[in-house]
Amino acid sequence: MKIKNFLGISALLLLAACSGEQPILDFGEENMSVTLTAAVGGEMETRAETAAPSGYRMRYILEIRELGTTTVTTRIVQTSPSFSFLLDKGVYDFLMWADYIESNAEDIEEDLFYDTSNLNAIIRTAEVPEANTEALDAFAAVVTKNKTSAPLEIGTVDLMRPFARINLVEKDAARLAAITKIEVDYTTEANQKFNVQTDASVTVVKGVEPVTRTILKPSNASIPTTFFFDYLFAPLTSAKTANAMTVRVYTGEADDYDLVGTVTVPAGMSYQRNKKTNLTAYYAVSETTVDMEMTAWDEAETTIDVDAIWDGTYPASIAIAELTLETAKQSVGNYEIATPEQLAAMAYLINNATTYDTYKAHTYKLMQDIDLHEHEWKPIGSTNERMFAGTFDGNGHRISGLKVSSGTFVGLFGYMNGSGSVIQYLMVEGNVSSGGSVIQYVGGIAGYCSLGTIRFCSFEGTLSANNATGNVFVGGIASAVPTATNCLSLATSIATNNCTGNVYRGGITGLGTIVNYSGYVNGTAPTVGGSSLGVGTDDFTFTSKAALLTSLDPTTASANNCNTNATDFRWIAKDGKLALEKITNEN
Repeated sequence: MKIKNFLGISALLLLAACSGEQPILDFGEENMSVTLTAAVGGEMETRAETAAPSGYRMRYILEIRELGTTTVTTRIVQTSPSFSFLLDKGVYDFLMWADYIESNAEDIEEDLFYDTSNLNAIIRTAEVPEANTEALDAFAAVVTKNKTSAPLEIGTVDLMRPFARINLVEKDAARLAAITKIEVDYTTEANQKFNVQTDASVTVVKGVEPVTRTILKPSNASIPTTFFFDYLFAPLTSAKTANAMTVRVYTGEADDYDLVGTVTVPAGMSYQRNKKTNLTAYYAVSETTVDMEMTAWDEAETTIDVDAIWDGTYPASIAIAELTLETAKQSVGNYEIATPEQLAAMAYLINNATTYDTYKAHTYKLMQDIDLHEHEWKPIGSTNERMFAGTFDGNGHRISGLKVSSGTFVGLFGYMNGSGSVIQYLMVEGNVSSGGSVIQYVGGIAGYCSLGTIRFCSFEGTLSANNATGNVFVGGIASAVPTATNCLSLATSIATNNCTGNVYRGGITGLGTIVNYSGYVNGTAPTVGGSSLGVGTDDFTFTSKAALLTSLDPTTASANNCNTNATDFRWIAKDGKLALEKITNEN
């Protein structure tokens, strides 16, 4: 049974004065008793809800100290959640700790996973298991009360976990089924302690402690997709960052394991008190990108933060790029892109003269939102000799953090040219600039599309052409495109700086045919410098992002015309942002 986000303790403390006597246990004094009943989620529920991991039982420690001091007046350790004792008058801190011990432990005061001899400095002991166990879970709380000469009644006290849980999760269960051993190397901060009285984790840094965890395939089952987890003390209100981790995966059997690959989880992943941080990747291959998901402890399906980490590094070779893209392959010529690294590998292989013909006309489908973190992007199809000629289905997702600073054909895609080639159902956010060439083509989705269709795409951000002496084409979706259908532009700036040749510029495209709808939100149509031949035939009606979003009625907005197929999407406004919503056949 998984315990939820905190263990509730209903505490009824009935405390009376004792003239000069030391506190004692006295279960016969009904009006002096303290009753603690474990519950889940702060509410009274059945006892079955608080079942301990197999082979373990929970013990409870109560320490009472005079306010602000470290002197222990009373300490009780027991496996029952009900306490009774006597106490002198005074103001006290009541420190509570609950953790697991083995079911057959004879001495319940003997610590197992945590040294609890001082609740102001609880520390993980050396006697920790090699494999994962939820028996590392524990709970703590402190309350301050004034004991007068009358009995004292304390209401519900909620014990909360003092740590975060780090999970390593494999994305591909089929690949994991072939793995027989996994090793996880990581370091923990030495002498990390938890102070129950101040409700704070304290780290005494004396270096780091290297730890290796080994996970072996069970005899009758596969290694679970969440193949590793551990508990780390964490601050109450802020997040901490973890050290780097190394994961090695093997096939084979004992004494004859074969190393499949090594994956490094980069340092800097966040973890936070009473939350789970899921570090998800294709660990069963040698090249992967790690996604971070932080969730509430008892809400595993609720995403609080998802961040696909990409450091701007492209594959170092064709072999690495092909291995990376292979993790996205569904069938011959069909790929499902789920990480920035897979997208970068796709760009690398299309832009490479050796592999261009193999990958240029495939079908690529985006499976989740991707953040490029404003690292310099190399457009897909970088020149008129290596062009994108396939299908890219954004699948209603968003690529953010796009940054392109120079080049001739610039955008998420550079040059698009292919009979039947399509870019669709995609939202892009970022900043795109060209420079360093006589003629320049600038677009949010594609720098230039000489043959193909762009449909149901949007761009939000800035675009600029710089220092061109020849023709300049700039558009929110593409600089030039045969047909742009149902596309939206939320470009806040479409600029041509020090361009002395002819300028073609528009909210959707500088040159081409626009079907249905476009919106340019900078407030006015762009002015054109140089010897102008005109701007794109865009609709500049909407002067703000809010006005554009308000116009997007999913059934009547012109932006959604001609969109009735079951696999298509339509434009909507959601949570103050532009969004694509999948629809069913409305005919």
